[in-house]
Amino acid sequence: DLLTLPFGFTSLEDELERVVFIDAPLIIAEVVVMLIFLTTALSWGQKSIKAIQSVASVLSVWLSMVSAFGVCAAFGAPMNMLTFVLPFVLLGIGVDDTLVIIFSYREQLAKTLEPKEKNIKQLPAALGHCALSILYTTSTDALAFGLGTICTIP
Repeated sequence: DLLTLPFGFTSLEDELERVVFIDAPLIIAEVVVMLIFLTTALSWGQKSIKAIQSVASVLSVWLSMVSAFGVCAAFGAPMNMLTFVLPFVLLGIGVDDTLVIIFSYREQLAKTLEPKEKNIKQLPAALGHCALSILYTTSTDALAFGLGTICTIP
């Protein structure tokens, strides 16, 4: 049901608030779908199902978001309704970075002839291989959201 008011009496804040509170049950569905996707992607071609890695990666993204919101609240940063869109975007970026790191690590493991006990030595090489792409995506997203906090939306 659509409410039409002349001359735009509703604000962007009102519309975003309506969308966020109506779509709030979708947050659980988003996390479940992301866990299923991540478990499938990480388990593909492996001998075991990687559900623990999937849960750990999604949990680490959510914990980092909660701590970031806590730090912003402690410093008195203004929160608007656009800020509540941020967790959805950050979960996608965090899962993408997780996949990039894990698949880079698996690629480094495939290149080595060392025994399995020395697999930990491949982690720095894998992180060095994918660090630049993660840095670019993280810094451009931080810049975009930072500019979004100081800009007024008509």
